[in-house]
Parts: sequence; structure tokens; C-alpha cells
Amino acid sequence: MVRVSRHAASVITRGYPPPVSGSTLLLASGVGDWLVESGIPILAILVVAFAVTLVAQRAIGRSLRRVAEARLRQRFLLPADVSTRETDEQLAARSEQRTHALAAILGSVASVAVWLIAAFLILTELGVNIAPLIAGAGVAGIALGFGAQSLVKDFLSGIFILVEDQFAVGDIVD
Repeated sequence: MVRVSRHAASVITRGYPPPVSGSTLLLASGVGDWLVESGIPILAILVVAFAVTLVAQRAIGRSLRRVAEARLRQRFLLPADVSTRETDEQLAARSEQRTHALAAILGSVASVAVWLIAAFLILTELGVNIAPLIAGAGVAGIALGFGAQSLVKDFLSGIFILVEDQFAVGDIVD
């Protein structure tokens, strides 16, 4: 035997849904309004940020590979002593490692920049005033710049060492 409540029985016999309270309608309309006004733009910002990140990383990788291939071709055209010249495979391997390392570094920098901009756009869409955040980030950037000068200097030196091919990825330096 199935038990049916009085409310369910009245709904079944009358053929219409149960009455909805005013607060439920207000909540549903508020959520719907928010989704249209802010939810869809936020979703669009996230999709565009993801697409820009992918395109930037691929563009960085392709451009660095083209530069590396051009440098490799130029290096093979230069006259060199046969005894000191590295083999073609070694040069190609070093070039590939260097290109991969630089593409990873520059791709990460591009990703951080894109997602930081996306985060600011989302906060703006949510109604947060981002002017104080940008000002605070500027002050924090100056403090970090003074405090981490040697770290930034070492980071940039490492990039230039890789770009100039002074050392290869995996070399041991005393």
C-alpha cells in the first residue's frame, strides 16, 4: 500500500503544481539574473583566458623553435675546426633542450600574465573595485623588487646564459 500525503493528493487531484512561496521566486529570479548579468561574462572571460594561454604558449614554442633552427643552420655554415666541432646530433640536442627550457619559462610568464588579467576582469565583473588592488600590487612589486634583487638578477642571468648558449641544460658548472 502506498501512502500519499494530503498535499500530494491535492496536487494530483487538482492538476497543478504546489504553490511557490515568494522568497523562493525571489531567490530563483536573483540567481537567474546573476547568471545572465555576471555568470555568462565570467564564463566568457575564463574561456578566452584559456584560449589565449594556449595560443600564447604555442606561439612562443613555435617562434623559439624557428629561431633555434635558424641559429643551428647558421652554425653549420660557419667554418670550424673539425676537432673542436661538436657532432650534429649533439648540437641539435643542445638546441632542443635550450628551446624547450626557454619555451617553458616564457610560456609560464605568459600564463601568469593572462590569468592575472582574467582574475582582475572577473573581480570587476563581480563588482569589486580593483583600483586598490592594483595600487597595492604596485607597492608590493616595488618592495619585492628591492628585496629580491639578487633573485631577479640570477633569473635574468640564467635566461641570458641559455639564450647565448654559454652552458647547455644539464651541464655541471663548478
